[in-house]
Order: sequence, then structure tokens, then C-alpha cells
Amino acid sequence: MLTKPIPHKLVRNVATGKNLPRLRDASGNRIENQESGTFFIDFTHPEVQDLTVQRAIAVAECGLYDGIFLDLWHPRILVDRVGKDIDPNVEVEAKLLLLKRIREAVGDEFLILINTVRWKAPRSAPYVNGSFIETEWDPKIGFYTRERLIQIEDTLLWSEENYREPQINCLGGMGIGTEHPDSATNRHWMRVFTTMSLTHSDGYVLYNSGPDMSHEHYWYDFWNADLGRPVGGDETKAQFYEGIDGLFIREYTNGWAVYNRSGTA
Repeated sequence: MLTKPIPHKLVRNVATGKNLPRLRDASGNRIENQESGTFFIDFTHPEVQDLTVQRAIAVAECGLYDGIFLDLWHPRILVDRVGKDIDPNVEVEAKLLLLKRIREAVGDEFLILINTVRWKAPRSAPYVNGSFIETEWDPKIGFYTRERLIQIEDTLLWSEENYREPQINCLGGMGIGTEHPDSATNRHWMRVFTTMSLTHSDGYVLYNSGPDMSHEHYWYDFWNADLGRPVGGDETKAQFYEGIDGLFIREYTNGWAVYNRSGTA
């Protein structure tokens, strides 16, 4: 089981009774999270870092959980939300320092997952066990482009090759919220992400109900198929079938997984 201590939701230091430092813009004003109506915590501040490490240690020592999940991890995520008021280099270094401190404090057996959206996190890789690749379609056109799918494939395969063991990589697809979860379009994209996960990783997959319901999920009959386990090792991941660009097939003990973005049936 995983827990999710998110720095921007930490409001008060119980030990001191004081509010935690907030991120501020160039004019000294607190930066508001438009999605939640709260203010971002300044996780570069030593007090916030210390408290976050202490919470990770408490989770590790309580005996109830196997690890933690750190959200909003890739620097582009917060920069995209906050803008020029955040220096991405400062953000990267602060997150790396926090991650190193947590790993040193909780030991090698404790699981740490991060949310990198569709990007890679090479400097974090030595310290984490995997990534939640929480993807989204191109907002300009309302669906996933071929180029974005290729980027997601590349990040998923890279994650399989670079994060530490025991490894957990999770691929998430965004549904079309204006349609029923079981519509033909949503079933299509659910199959895309399910088969991408099966052909490119040994990880997990989910498909949500759209941008306004990103943590609501529908169980598809497609997921009831018992494929068994992959036949072969890592060399069977992300292999083109007969050299056809965009057509991937991977053998399992009870069948085959086929992922096709080649543009032909």
C-alpha cells in the first residue's frame, strides 16, 4: 500500500504551531494553486524539507505501508502551473535533496514512487522504484497524437530500464470525459494504454474518466482476460512485429498482447 504526502498540502508544523513557508512570486505574494484554492508550500525551505522527511520516516516505521508516492515531481509540472516565478533549476535541486534525504532515512527496502507525467527523471532514478506516468491528451485537439504516444512509450520503456528494484511503473491514460466511460472511443483508448503497458513494461495500467474526473475509474471486461506471464525477459519489451513501425506484439503464457499505432489494421 502507498501513501501520498504532498508538500503543497502540508499547512502547519504541529511541533511549532506555525504555518509552513509558502512559495512567493517576485513581488512577495503567496502563489495560489488555482486547482485547489490553497497556496503552494515552499518545499525548498529547510523547515518543509525536514518535516517531509520526518513524515516519510513515520510512514516507513509504522509498519502499515510499503512506501510513499511523491506527486508533482517533474520540474515542468510546477513550472507549468506557477510560471516564471519558479526557477526550474532551484526546484530540481530541492527535490533531489529531499529525495536523497528520504532514501537515506528509510533504507533500501522502502518503496518510493514519483509522478513524472510523461517525462523522464534521470537524476531521481537512483533513489526511486518507479513512476506514475500520468498522461493526458493534447488539449488543443482533444486526443492523443502519434507523437505524444511515442513519447509516452519511450518514457515507459526508459522507466523499466532505469529505476531501481523492486520496481513499480504505472501507466495512466486520460479518458474522454464528455462520453460514457464505456463508449466506443473510451474503450479504444483504454485498449491503447492497456496494450502499451503490456508490450512495453511489466507494470500497471489505469484509465480514468477524463480531465474533470481524473480519479474516477471504470472496470472494463477487457481487463478480465488472463494472459498469464510474459514469455522471455526484458528483451521482449517494445519489439516491432516483423519490423513494422508502430506494431508491437509480446507473447504471454496464455496469449499475446498486441499494441498497434502503425495506422493500419
